[in-house]
Amino acid sequence: MQKPFFSVIIPTLNEEKRISTILSDLSRQTFHDFEVVIVDGNSKDHTVEIAKKWKEKLPHLNIVKRSKPGVSAQRNLGTTKSAADYLFFSDADTRLPAHYLEGVHYALMKKDASFLTTWVVPDINTQSAKMITQLLNFIFEGGVLLGRPYASGAAMMVKRNAFQQLGGFDETLTITEDIDLAHRLYRAGYVMEVLQDPQYIFCMIRYQKDGTLALTAKLVIRSLHPQGNRNRRYSFYPMLGGSYYDTKQQPPSFLRLDEINKVVATLFKSRKKKVQHLIQEFGQLFQSTH
Repeated sequence: MQKPFFSVIIPTLNEEKRISTILSDLSRQTFHDFEVVIVDGNSKDHTVEIAKKWKEKLPHLNIVKRSKPGVSAQRNLGTTKSAADYLFFSDADTRLPAHYLEGVHYALMKKDASFLTTWVVPDINTQSAKMITQLLNFIFEGGVLLGRPYASGAAMMVKRNAFQQLGGFDETLTITEDIDLAHRLYRAGYVMEVLQDPQYIFCMIRYQKDGTLALTAKLVIRSLHPQGNRNRRYSFYPMLGGSYYDTKQQPPSFLRLDEINKVVATLFKSRKKKVQHLIQEFGQLFQSTH
């Protein structure tokens, strides 16, 4: 295979129940000029064996093993085993519509970017899930406006030269390593592009497991202060592995409008009209669903 356009890099840990889903999505992409690199962090289940079965449908699939888990280290290792100039990072529980890579490729042909993400939709059709993903989309947009870009490792693209210039993901961070990279890219002069189309499908199991408001608040606070997350182990992903979310779940917390306003106000302490407009739209959307 000649150098592909995209290298899709996926870290895994005990994802036997989910890995086939994203590999199936990738096998159905309408854009075919890509390779897939799975970096497994010593799974104790059948993740690797299941992934190997997809090599017929994904001939440019490479499976790399690492002796211990670490999402940043796994992603960084994946880049060394890949060839494309455009590195696309994803998670085992992310869903990608068939046109997703074609849509990102089309956007890059119109306007090249060193760093981008896209809007997101939930994988379950509930009110709280829709509210959370809409909030994430507003955070993506507002972060660019405020100079504090937010991107999720569930679906983010970084050009190889920019990634290498900054040394990749910070392996000393145990959480928000994706946000930390986004901030460092911004400080190095790279502007994040946010595409409203295509949209990836976000797995809501983390919110169902840990509670909607609790996890949202954690992510908002840690997105503001990613450097404060060093040398700490939190009670949610990354690299607790897929099996963590297979345990009995507690009902998700109900996200009230006043709680949403507190979360958004924490993130967007700004008078910029565009950000205020985003907040107003979000509040209107919430009210319209009642």
